[in-house]
Amino acid sequence: MDLFNLVGKAGAPRNVRVGAEEQVLENMEADPRRSVLYVAQMSGCSRSTTHRTLQERILHPYHYTRVQHLRPTDYPRRVHFAQWFLRQNELNPDFSRRILFTDECSFSREGMFNAHNWHFWAHENPHLTRVRAYQERFTINLWAGIIGTTVVGPFVLPDHLNGEAYANFLRLELPALLEDVPLNVRRNMWFQHNGALPHNSILARRTLKRVYPHRWIGRGSTNIWPPRSPDLSPLDFFFN
Repeated sequence: MDLFNLVGKAGAPRNVRVGAEEQVLENMEADPRRSVLYVAQMSGCSRSTTHRTLQERILHPYHYTRVQHLRPTDYPRRVHFAQWFLRQNELNPDFSRRILFTDECSFSREGMFNAHNWHFWAHENPHLTRVRAYQERFTINLWAGIIGTTVVGPFVLPDHLNGEAYANFLRLELPALLEDVPLNVRRNMWFQHNGALPHNSILARRTLKRVYPHRWIGRGSTNIWPPRSPDLSPLDFFFN
């Protein structure tokens, strides 16, 4: 029974109202992940009373933010990279716009579908469906890059990328993809990729050292990209 309704909302004794509010706040503070309905049941209040109490105390239901999983050893590496990056920006304010950030991503036939984000406006329910769980499936492995405000690619990579295939892409395919990038930008361009195994192959590193001497970021370089750090790349927001 709602304590507020013992003698009516407006006429409930003050000590009853205060006691109900304190119970609501204590139950929510014990575990802020609890739902309003669950706290209401624990506190002996209605859902509307519980919700009003939380609002009066200026409490809001904030959403979780997904973050990248990191190992303890990753934090100092990220700090070291950030400090290096800031120093480069101090020396050259255009430094961040000279980096070709790159990434690969695999797309499948299933794709990604969030029912909460898809709507179909109609006078009557059309009972729409979306086909999934195909028996015949496929995936496509795409590469893309961003330098400044220019998107490079995408380009279809082999399904199973190895060091040789990746080195061939850097040597034979990437120059053609960069044709729309101004020549003066390409001459001073930095190349970035993450620590995937094909990226760290001897062939790939030889190619990068020859084409971008001292101007590439990744494993095996003097400028190491921090492991498990897609959140530091604009491709994380655009491509993945």
